[in-house]
Amino acid sequence: MTRRERWPVDAGPEAILAFLRFVGLVLFAALLVGIVRGGMLVREHHYLDQGLLRLALLTGAAEASRPLGWASVVALVVGLPALGYAVFAGKRFGIAATFLSIFPAHDLLRRATADDPEGFIGLFGPVARALPEESRYPLLLLAVSVVALVPIGAAMRRVIVARRPSAVTFVMLALAGSLLPTLVRFAASRGGSIGGANVVLITIDTLRADRLSAYGNPRPTSPFLDELAARGVLFEHALTPTPRTTQSVSTIMTALYPQTHGVRSLWDRLPRARLTLAEAFRNAGYLTAAFWTTTFLDEKRGLSQGFDEYENTAQESDRAVHVSDRAILWLSKRVGPRPDRGRRDRRRPFFLWLHYRDPHMPYDPPPEDRIWVDPTYVGQFTKATSFWPTKQIAVYNHLGLIGPADVAQATALYDGEIHYADRQIRRVSKALEERGLLEKTLIVVTSDHGEGLGEHGYYFDHGDVLLESSIEVPLILAGPELPVGRVQSQVGLIDVAPTIARLAGIAWPAGGDGRDLGPTIARAVDGSSASGGGGSANAAARDDARPLLFESGENLLGAANIFRFVAGVEGRLRAVRTERWKLILTPRPNGARAYELYDLDGDPAETLNVFDPESPISKSLEKTLQAFVSADRESTGADLEGIEPEDVEKMQRMGYLR
Repeated sequence: MTRRERWPVDAGPEAILAFLRFVGLVLFAALLVGIVRGGMLVREHHYLDQGLLRLALLTGAAEASRPLGWASVVALVVGLPALGYAVFAGKRFGIAATFLSIFPAHDLLRRATADDPEGFIGLFGPVARALPEESRYPLLLLAVSVVALVPIGAAMRRVIVARRPSAVTFVMLALAGSLLPTLVRFAASRGGSIGGANVVLITIDTLRADRLSAYGNPRPTSPFLDELAARGVLFEHALTPTPRTTQSVSTIMTALYPQTHGVRSLWDRLPRARLTLAEAFRNAGYLTAAFWTTTFLDEKRGLSQGFDEYENTAQESDRAVHVSDRAILWLSKRVGPRPDRGRRDRRRPFFLWLHYRDPHMPYDPPPEDRIWVDPTYVGQFTKATSFWPTKQIAVYNHLGLIGPADVAQATALYDGEIHYADRQIRRVSKALEERGLLEKTLIVVTSDHGEGLGEHGYYFDHGDVLLESSIEVPLILAGPELPVGRVQSQVGLIDVAPTIARLAGIAWPAGGDGRDLGPTIARAVDGSSASGGGGSANAAARDDARPLLFESGENLLGAANIFRFVAGVEGRLRAVRTERWKLILTPRPNGARAYELYDLDGDPAETLNVFDPESPISKSLEKTLQAFVSADRESTGADLEGIEPEDVEKMQRMGYLR
């Protein structure tokens, strides 16, 4: 039988019917999977138990939509080339079908690699590296499309000749069912405002709390944040679980410790299975957007989950002005330039995350913010800055070449960076006010970690030690229905997500590491009011029942790092902190362990190690810390294990690697 006899031209109608049947089957299966996934997520989040029917519908429908999106792409990638092959049945169709499948194949692969072409290229290993760099992605995409055609002819021959009138009805039902999640989300979102308050989450990279004037710095480094704290809640002791950006931001977004959410290094990726704050808000009908400027928050880190828009603003520089500019532009487009010129999107609340990189090293504020800098200074810090980004300051200062004058100049520049970031955050607040949104918006300001400015011989860096200067960060909340006061109880960045969600009226799943700080705020503010404290937190509000846990970041200096004695993950410092005590564990060779215990009430600068292996407090904290270390799922591996060559180059350029 010739090819023409086997594949006659009039086979077209049968091929179309078979194609529709295939699409319908794929969509129907995806709908069932999506409904099951949506139901499981709603149950896990306890929405129905809390009477949150509309939020349950929105969340379930959003989850059901994801498999349908994948199914649509799969149906096109497989079905369209097969349809064309059946209709035309000619060798020339191989070329046409290849290009026909390029777009859906590209979309499928984009989804599979989280919008990251480099992730797709990485699937091909040495083969990809052998291709010219500028043409790797299109060539590999073309190759995948060609290979995808090979099994299609044989697979579809069995179904193309089948005739069943009921197939049309089945296809129509499947197509209608695939629209169900969209219709449910539309109907639920029109049932009134989900939550209510807009939310602006602001994270300021490398900002230690005590350098803000709101936290006691005699220099007026943060006039706007001072105003924000004066009309909201300031947490005097907010702590990051690790002084590294990717890990810490992942904690802010998930309310989980790094050991739980799985991000243990700057280049790790947040697993898709982890629910993020942005996903919770988007599932609740919010607009979501993020504008940031640092390599360690790019799409490869998985932190874009849940954001409608996710943009790096560092095309020209990583200055704070670009983050604020882009945020204000987004507000203009989404909610209108003025209150009397609102857009339709104005009906929907929004969740906006802004990450400012200032005041990260190399401490280079604009001229107008160099308020406290000594213009006559010609000391060693200028030289130390000049060889940034070689990241050798932690070693360099131990040669005895950095003195008090150098630290004073560095601190003045660091304070200037804070002042600059504060000015840029005020611009965003002003934009909200001009649009009539400020009174309807919850503003949350915090940081991913602090910065060493000479404490314990640790200069101008972060990640290697667990001193208060590295782990204590600001946390300020101001917005609708929030009281005014200061909270003295220690809290963690693990608490940020459930607290924000509750204040916005969005349910957050139970069972994570963090907790809603609403009761803590109420106890502190009520206690201060009862005692006539005028907004100061009552010491009685302190809660020693929950210790917080910490781990240092990866070792980027290798053997030159004087704070590490054991290589790999096993060599990381760990710590446990209560309201009064902090125990730090430093692993030593041959299984030895060094402990430091500090009484933070009497020795906040951590200058006197009072560890006594026989004391009850030492034994209790050591037991807690041992359980923390024993539960580590990643007990082996080197600190730089798994880092890609591209990331190595970026980190060397930024000064994180030697």
